[in-house]
Amino acid sequence: MRHYRETFHHFFEFCIKFDLYQPTNWHRPNPISALPSYVTRNKRIVFLTQEQVDEQLAALASDPPMQMAATIMIHAGLRRAETLWLTKDAIAPDLSFLSVRNRTDEESDIESSLKTGERTVTILPPLRAALEKYLPQLAGPWLVPKPGGDRWRADCFSKRLRLLNAANGLGWTCLPYRHTYATQRAAEGWSLFQISKEMGNSVGVVEEYYAGYIRPAGVAAPSHEASSASPAFRETAIRS
Repeated sequence: MRHYRETFHHFFEFCIKFDLYQPTNWHRPNPISALPSYVTRNKRIVFLTQEQVDEQLAALASDPPMQMAATIMIHAGLRRAETLWLTKDAIAPDLSFLSVRNRTDEESDIESSLKTGERTVTILPPLRAALEKYLPQLAGPWLVPKPGGDRWRADCFSKRLRLLNAANGLGWTCLPYRHTYATQRAAEGWSLFQISKEMGNSVGVVEEYYAGYIRPAGVAAPSHEASSASPAFRETAIRS
């Protein structure tokens, strides 16, 4: 609903600018500005447990690029669009981090225009293990290509994901993957700042959605969780 409000606001601004619409109230020439902003309440965060993560990735095993895309979103917290614009050179040679950068699809002459700009993201052990097996088999430039090697369009990717999941009785989409990353990092004890930096969000957004999953101060993470934390977090934990 916020998207519709913004779209119509820009539409009326265009019409006013080119005299295609004559305002009836010059104190508020754009009638959409009189509409209150849509506020969501009690928005439920859907995320996967570790058992569900394993089930989801196993369901995509027949399609390695689709499985890799889900792995990246679950274990690196990338958005769908960010994942589909990744190229092989976005992965650091030592598999320690990946780079989310604006790119151009030369074949289609389309630029990525990523929502939150560019950043680097830590490659955690589960993703690193998957990349070690996946990268040697990758021929083209795109990290998660569609059949034939071209870049996936977002809607086509989601349709393919729905079909693969439906065949296995699953209904998860890309957004729960990203939620899974955030809630796992929060439960491990990562700070709101660190989570927001890795995900390309503001601290305020991360706090709004994930603060309820933050591990309380003084509560140690289980050993299997601590082992997947970033080196920076482990160093902080050791010093404290």
